[in-house]
Amino acid sequence: MAVAAQALEAAGLLAAAVVTTVDTLSGRSYHQNSGIALTILAYLAAIAVAFVAYGLYRASQWSRTPALLTQLFVGTTGVYLLEGHHAGLGVPVLLVAIAGFLGLCLPASWQTLSRLGLAEREELAPKPEPEPVPPARKKASTRRR
Repeated sequence: MAVAAQALEAAGLLAAAVVTTVDTLSGRSYHQNSGIALTILAYLAAIAVAFVAYGLYRASQWSRTPALLTQLFVGTTGVYLLEGHHAGLGVPVLLVAIAGFLGLCLPASWQTLSRLGLAEREELAPKPEPEPVPPARKKASTRRR
């Protein structure tokens, strides 16, 4: 569920990058320079989010934090769209962010994407074998013959 949400967010960013490309090339951006910069940033963001989705797909531990931050930013964007009276965009964006966040927080996902704690590492560590005890020496007899 988290991988699908992350991939959907990457696709949405790619679509936004295409829209900014068209707007910049047609001269509809506010300033030509800012349109070019926003277009480049949109493509870089789409690549970054897709890379995190690939990391989640491979169950790489490094991908959990960027994925959680992506869900936070996408959820914030969804709330911003709802406040701007764009419910047609805000509701789906918010639902995808919630699904991605919940998918990352499921116990199975959390355990897969987490590092082992100290207690788990100690439990899984191989136990050292006890050192063999040398055979006891016979005491010399104290009796006189």
